[in-house]
Amino acid sequence: MHTLHPYKISVFDRATENKGYAKLGSIKGTVDGFSFIETWIKANQKLGLIIDHKAKTSILFRDDFIFDFTTRTIHGWVCVGDYGVANPILDINTGKTAFDKKEHNAELIPHFVYLRIPKNYSEGLALFHGVRGKGIKSIFVELLNKEARAKLDRVFGFTTLSYGKAMSLWQDAIAKEITAIPKVVVSDVADKVNEINPRAETFVTIKAPRLGNFGTWSSFHKQGLMWFR
Repeated sequence: MHTLHPYKISVFDRATENKGYAKLGSIKGTVDGFSFIETWIKANQKLGLIIDHKAKTSILFRDDFIFDFTTRTIHGWVCVGDYGVANPILDINTGKTAFDKKEHNAELIPHFVYLRIPKNYSEGLALFHGVRGKGIKSIFVELLNKEARAKLDRVFGFTTLSYGKAMSLWQDAIAKEITAIPKVVVSDVADKVNEINPRAETFVTIKAPRLGNFGTWSSFHKQGLMWFR
């Protein structure tokens, strides 16, 4: 299953005239966000396979990225794969082992990345490709902002964008499960998850009783109105 996730790109910069979000072509007044990201990607291409031993993740920036300064768009493929667990790879036609995956082997799955970074606007666009429920956004942004903090003392913000028509269609959808991302997590479970993987997020999921639901999604917009059916 393939998915495409849109995000808004922005850079909060107190040094701007309005003490808000900088134009992406003049971060801190002089730095072009397009050129900064282009230089960063090209540097990672030269590095080849990047290994994160703590998270047991490998990432590879393919050499077929396109940097179009005229349209101020960047797009290409980034391959990501986990390693650390040995398991057999089976041939689905025979059911027999085709390859024994070792702990140091990683399946590098290509993910498409598209960035649009306008010069005179404070908001850009990012599209991140997901495969089988896994994406590239988190590790891509983490690596980019590690560079941005070191060289700019700033970070690129990536905010989820929603498709307006889909939001309208969902108003009458029946909610059967609620998943929340708490801002402050104090549970022992969250601490244990963080020990396993510091980049992991903790979610709280509430499920309706069997054959029940929480009503329509639009009902959550009405203050004090929430019921089980």
